[in-house]
Amino acid sequence: MNKLVTLAISIAVTASILATPLASQEIIVSPRSHAVFVSNVQDDLNNQLNRLQFFSPWANSGATSVRFTAGADGRPDNIVTYRKSGSTRIDRAGRRAVARLTTLAPLPLGVAEGQVIQANIIFANSDAHAERLQRKVARDEARRIASSPRERAVLALNAEPRPAS
Repeated sequence: MNKLVTLAISIAVTASILATPLASQEIIVSPRSHAVFVSNVQDDLNNQLNRLQFFSPWANSGATSVRFTAGADGRPDNIVTYRKSGSTRIDRAGRRAVARLTTLAPLPLGVAEGQVIQANIIFANSDAHAERLQRKVARDEARRIASSPRERAVLALNAEPRPAS
């Protein structure tokens, strides 16, 4: 008899624990760090740029900066060319690659929906030209960041797709 009572009580306790709604239980999700977020988005951006099959023997070289915000659905919103390359083709390729990003969600801790993100994208036909463009982008970025406190809040990424060998 005691075994039946013990069994009945343990079944009742187990049933009451299992009946507790999941919403009332704590679920802990640790957000991505800024470094992991930037790395993931840069990798995704490089993949998207390489998928555009931009490169050809006559392709232009240049650097463009594309700005966008992180939407609620984890997709880029408000995509605009912030700094033009001088080539409509390069600027368009940058915007198209940003529009295809899929790795914005979840945002890292401290980064809110609507955060302004800037992708600095370099297209180069040679290593020497890539190095010149990297130095130019670094100078431009230093000037941009020094220009105002609002510019320091922009999250910047860098991408440099390479043609398939």
